[in-house]
Amino acid sequence: MIAVLMATGGGAAATAQPSTTPAAPTSSAPAALQQQQQQAPVPTDPCATTTAPTTTAAPSTSTPATPTSCAEVPSPAPAPQQAPVTQSEAPVVTDVPAPTPSGTTTPTTTSLTPSAEATAPTAVGKRIPYTGLPTENPNSTLIPGKMRSDREEWPEPFTKEEADQAEIGEARLLAKQRTSRAAATCQKYWPSNFDVCGAIRDKYNSLGGTFSFLLLPTSGNIVNPGNTGERVTFMNGPIYWSAAGGAHPVVNSFLNRWGILGYEGSYLKYPTTDEIVLPDGGRRQEFQDGAIYVAFQNAIGSAIQNGPLRDKYNSVGGLTPGSSPLGYLTGDHIRSLPDGQGQMARFQNGVIYYHPTHGAWPVRGDILSLWGHLGYEASKYGYPRSDAIDDGTGWFTQTFANGPLSGEMTPPIAGPEGAFYSFDSREAAIAWFDSQEALAGDPQARQSATASRIPPGSVQYGPCILIPQFLHWRTDSGPGAIVGYKPVTRCDEPMTSIKHETDLRYEYFGYWRIADSYSSNNYGVKNLQQKNVEFHCTGDTGTWFGGRTLGTINVGGKEYYAAVYPPRKKFDCEV
Repeated sequence: MIAVLMATGGGAAATAQPSTTPAAPTSSAPAALQQQQQQAPVPTDPCATTTAPTTTAAPSTSTPATPTSCAEVPSPAPAPQQAPVTQSEAPVVTDVPAPTPSGTTTPTTTSLTPSAEATAPTAVGKRIPYTGLPTENPNSTLIPGKMRSDREEWPEPFTKEEADQAEIGEARLLAKQRTSRAAATCQKYWPSNFDVCGAIRDKYNSLGGTFSFLLLPTSGNIVNPGNTGERVTFMNGPIYWSAAGGAHPVVNSFLNRWGILGYEGSYLKYPTTDEIVLPDGGRRQEFQDGAIYVAFQNAIGSAIQNGPLRDKYNSVGGLTPGSSPLGYLTGDHIRSLPDGQGQMARFQNGVIYYHPTHGAWPVRGDILSLWGHLGYEASKYGYPRSDAIDDGTGWFTQTFANGPLSGEMTPPIAGPEGAFYSFDSREAAIAWFDSQEALAGDPQARQSATASRIPPGSVQYGPCILIPQFLHWRTDSGPGAIVGYKPVTRCDEPMTSIKHETDLRYEYFGYWRIADSYSSNNYGVKNLQQKNVEFHCTGDTGTWFGGRTLGTINVGGKEYYAAVYPPRKKFDCEV
């Protein structure tokens, strides 16, 4: 039985895509093949007969010329008893179009499994498992009962007839290598009958050949449109070669994204590295004019072009996104914005915008939330002109073309959750929660007083919890700057009713005042999220905001109460 070779598209196993580009091997052919051929490898075979592929690049209208030296070396004449074969010594490769990926499909891989025909008993006994090595002393004619396929299994999807023709092809290629330097750069990989030649062969062998994650070849060398390079397709993806970038596999999410953009005809052009495994488990692959990133959390690739925007990303840790404040790309680099001047790229934790006059700058946190709500580069503020500068307290100010914006950079943090307790009355509940605020002195500093102290004589109602969430810029409530937050009550079972009473507060010369009050309720539900807490700013003066939500649940006529306080936060919002 053939040992299954799993192709995972990456990782540390022998069958996985290597973590970095391997060094060029001193001899890329397997040892068994080196014993069969003594000539040193030379550059890509000019005699390989290929056809232009169908890619998104404009197809070539002419076929590359075949050097006259190819015709000067005749193929060995077949012996009189030789059975006819389906391919010549230099096989004509049927045009194999580059795959057309879908932006919504998850890349898949193939593994080698034994052919059902190969595992069937033979007259001479059971076949040995597939070895993946070159055929020793291959037969140049079809000899029933004496072929490699008669003594060794072969993998799907190949047939015995195809395996026999591949062995005959191996014998003919070895004979041709005695008289052709060009043929010496080629190799067959039984039971595939395709010649893999030149630098692509060397790369394939350096990855492990038939034992690599690519598995067996499904084409010979194919000249790409415009004669800009070559490719060979394998069961799990292609290897592309160009004079500028060398030979590199492009598989799985990287092939999918590259294909969507247009393969070698895209702005990325040809690959210049293999996949590079990053410290956090993500991956990056470099191309002539950019890179594709794949975060470890998903299998979706995103591309970025070389230039000022990528230079800025690299300056803030873009080569190792897991340690960058921006994180990974979440979409392709937008190389032209509606004004025809700017560019942008979106990341997990922010964006970078570029303008030829103002340069490339990241925008994150509250500043991004407010700038986005106002219209991004189309707003009155225009494009960013600087990094965000910390004033020493965690409050950042960033200069834009037409003025500054300020805010925090850290991700928002929700305050402590509140448990529901029984009280004699609503008034008693409010009085107790007010006393806890007074004990803390600052209504926003008493983060967990409610959760850590149980009201005297009260009973906690466990199936429900009140969550304060966090204060934020509201971006879906109409024009202008709006501050709000969305407290949530969650229960394990439907309540008779759930009610929220929320005060949005602001600091004024050291005192906390109520900016506005809001109420929301629902009946016969498990959860309630209050969405009507919003304060419309009257200017852009920096102001500290806070709040309190009193939650009330009714269970069959019995009421329970909880109070929560979102962490205070500063906004450029005049009250």
